[in-house]
Amino acid sequence: MSKNVLSNQPIVKAHPVTGAIVTYFDNSKGETFGKIRVDQRAPVINNGFMSFANRSAFITLDEKTAKEMETILAEDKPYPIEGKVVVTESLTPFYEGQEPKRKGADGEVITHLGAPVYRDTNYVFDLEAKDTLLAGDRDGVATPVAQEASSATPE
Repeated sequence: MSKNVLSNQPIVKAHPVTGAIVTYFDNSKGETFGKIRVDQRAPVINNGFMSFANRSAFITLDEKTAKEMETILAEDKPYPIEGKVVVTESLTPFYEGQEPKRKGADGEVITHLGAPVYRDTNYVFDLEAKDTLLAGDRDGVATPVAQEASSATPE
C-alpha cells in the first residue's frame, strides 16, 4: 500500500532500541509512568514554499492507562486519539539540563534577541492549537520581531 504524502495523521513509533511501543519509567516518588512516541508530518510554509516538517512528541501516561493503551497501539499505525504535535519555543529551558536549539545537529545555537532559543513539542487534542515560534537572529544581528515586520512593510 502506498503512503499518502499529504497525510499528517500522528503515527505511533516504537522505541528505536527496545522496540517497545510504551517505555516505562519511575519518577522520584517511585510512581510508574509510560511514554508513547508519536510522529507527525506537519505542513509548513517558508518564504512562500510549502514543505512538510517531521515532528515528534512524547505522551506521558499513568501506568494503568499506559498498559491499556499498549494493547491497542501498533508501530507505524495512527494514534487513536485525534490531536496534533505542537511546537513551543521559549527563551527559558523547558526542563533542567535542556540544550538550546541548533542549526543542524552540530550547528550554531539559534538565538532570538541574542538569547538562546529552547524548543519543546507536545501532543495536544486541540486541532486549532498553533505553534509558538521565535524569529531567529540573522547574520549575528538581533532584530526585534516588531522591527522586522515594520521594515518589511513598504511606505
